Amino acid sequence: MTFIGARLPAELKTQLRTLLSNNADLFAWTSIDMPGINPKVIYHKLTIDRQVKTCGAKEEKARKRASTSV
Repeated sequence: MTFIGARLPAELKTQLRTLLSNNADLFAWTSIDMPGINPKVIYHKLTIDRQVKTCGAKEEKARKRASTSV
């Protein structure tokens, strides 16, 4: 999804929409659209502290069970 600024003049918004639509094939939407990208150019890294306990998943499952069991 691409957002265009609400404060841009209407004519510029139209020009941007046209430009983006006409060139949609030039944009990579997922990593699958970018085969062969050298990791030296760009990569995505998640910094994870393995000592931190995860939370939230059990609570979410419990909420789903409670809402379906009523």
